[in-house]
Amino acid sequence: MVLAPFLVVALPIVDLSDPPPRPPPPMPMGASKLELRTGLGIATDDGIEIDLHATGVGYVVAWSEREQETVGTAWTGLNVTYYTPADSEMMAERYWIGPYVRGGFSTEIYGRHELKPGSLKKVDMDLGYRFHMERSISGAIGIGWGVVHDHILSRWYQGMRLSAEFSLR
Repeated sequence: MVLAPFLVVALPIVDLSDPPPRPPPPMPMGASKLELRTGLGIATDDGIEIDLHATGVGYVVAWSEREQETVGTAWTGLNVTYYTPADSEMMAERYWIGPYVRGGFSTEIYGRHELKPGSLKKVDMDLGYRFHMERSISGAIGIGWGVVHDHILSRWYQGMRLSAEFSLR
């Protein structure tokens, strides 16, 4: 078992569970999203990684054809990832590569409703594959489902997620 810091850049290609970063109206025409996640992770010898993290999310939101805005949110959360030891490999005694199942729970600290920690809560599950790139750098691609609850507006959002990520561990 090893405890190590990590830094992840995630590129959500599709995230239908993610509500707009500001409550409508108006409803945005579309948005691009980038996540930066950092924290501490534990990797065990039996294929489990447990990550406690803080996440900064940046959006470029298109409100109309001529009006765009950059918006940011901040989250904190916990992810648990299971790699099948028979199909996976531990790299440098620090992290696993191979097929995985990941579940996570997150809560928004700042964003959609300004500074109201816990106003949004997210649960997600992904299936994916992490691959080694160079030294302590790995890449991953995953597909899954997410559910977000906005406690202030009493609204639920859910949908498919497809993402690529690059990790430094």
